[in-house]
Amino acid sequence: MTLIFFISAGADIRNAVYKGTVNGRGFDGVFRFGARKEKIQVDLFYEIFKIIEYKSFGITLNYVLMPDKKLTPLLGIELGMIQRPKHLYPSLAALGELDYHFGPFFIYIKGEIKVRPDINDKIKGSVYGGLGYKFN
Repeated sequence: MTLIFFISAGADIRNAVYKGTVNGRGFDGVFRFGARKEKIQVDLFYEIFKIIEYKSFGITLNYVLMPDKKLTPLLGIELGMIQRPKHLYPSLAALGELDYHFGPFFIYIKGEIKVRPDINDKIKGSVYGGLGYKFN
């Protein structure tokens, strides 16, 4: 299997449709750039949620369970930083993702559980969905 690079953009579905656990309804955008080879995927991410003055960035390491299938599950761990006004906090998350590939595109849904030290070390869950493009 060759090395494949990708970009993707998505949003926190719960925040967009309902509301979050610490906020009202709003758009929470996530942008990723990554690479996948066989059963390993690494991506860099940037997330911005303006209504609560939240930014997050970091790296995700995923294990790809079925790399050659159209419907591909992944399990991963995310190391990141949360930026709030005048403060920067480390964060850690566990995640599961399901990608559906069609040609050079893929759609994804990702669930994550994140330690949120910016809100008194609480653990919060999120569900993201988005669209990506693969470069060969």
